[in-house]
Amino acid sequence: MRPDAGAKPDDRSRRDWTWKRTSQTRLALLNAARDSFVEVGFTRSSIADVVERAGSSVGSIYHHFGGKAELFVALFEDFDRRTTAVADAATDDARAQGITDPVELFVAGARAYLEYTRDNLAESRLFASSSDVPPGFDILINKDSRVWQRRTQGLLSAMQDDDVESAMLPTVLTAIVVAGVQELITTESVADTAHSERIIDTTIAYVRRAGTRPD
Repeated sequence: MRPDAGAKPDDRSRRDWTWKRTSQTRLALLNAARDSFVEVGFTRSSIADVVERAGSSVGSIYHHFGGKAELFVALFEDFDRRTTAVADAATDDARAQGITDPVELFVAGARAYLEYTRDNLAESRLFASSSDVPPGFDILINKDSRVWQRRTQGLLSAMQDDDVESAMLPTVLTAIVVAGVQELITTESVADTAHSERIIDTTIAYVRRAGTRPD
């Protein structure tokens, strides 16, 4: 028997309402924190400011996240999920179009990732900072980088031989995309669409060049 099989309709409605309200509160806090962190940075941002923007309470932040540092990490994890989803969708779309070359599949995901970075520049810059972040955040970033390397390794597995070049290729291609992201984040004129497109196209060209195996 399902846990709620004996529950009255009013009980289920109350639980659904509570879950929805909880989800809405969490989302409001995330959005408010994103705005606050982007505007004044992590260090200068305050719990009070986030609460005021969200129209919530200090207790809600501690209940849902634990504190300001945990809120920052939750924002990064949400951003990371979105960028990964965008890259995966682009890769799947490339496969659906009949593309089978592993490097070109990687290129499809990489371009989508770079374009998402460009289109969400303020948020991307927030997580790229090496100083204005919670203690230990660099460990999380390094872990995420390794996840992307494993993802790349999976895409390129069909063309990998038992040699040093094959073993290094996922790391090299990931590093090229990271360099492209850094260029987008740090270049002041990136708001210029033509300039940002050149950065993305150049990054993709380097990826293709590095991924080309000699005959």
